[in-house]
Amino acid sequence: MGNINKHIRYMHATLGYLRDQLQADPKILQLGQEIHTVSSLASQCGNALKHLRGFSEEVKFLKCHLDKVSGDAEHTPADLIVECARSGRTWQRRLLASLATTTALATVIWYSQPRFFARIFNLSSLHNTVTLDV
Repeated sequence: MGNINKHIRYMHATLGYLRDQLQADPKILQLGQEIHTVSSLASQCGNALKHLRGFSEEVKFLKCHLDKVSGDAEHTPADLIVECARSGRTWQRRLLASLATTTALATVIWYSQPRFFARIFNLSSLHNTVTLDV
């Protein structure tokens, strides 16, 4: 496709040059100056347009096919690095993982160090309390 694109650019430039030359000096088309007549050049332009339409259709069909198979894993190079699309649920997974980790850690501390939570949350009963009767 790269070569085809390059050839199309060259043909485009050549046609532009030819048109500019014909517009700048129309005498080139006079009999005796050119081996082709104006009508034969017009006919060849019509044929070129017909072939360009067919070419354009082929390029469109090829592009459609390539677009269709571009996401297929069978046609993806093995060393292609693609960035994974982030889903909107990333924060939910992180929250769930942190809650599970915190719960597991708290359970281990609760059973291995029972006094730890008693000191943190002041769960032990105070021995030096005074009650006031009102």
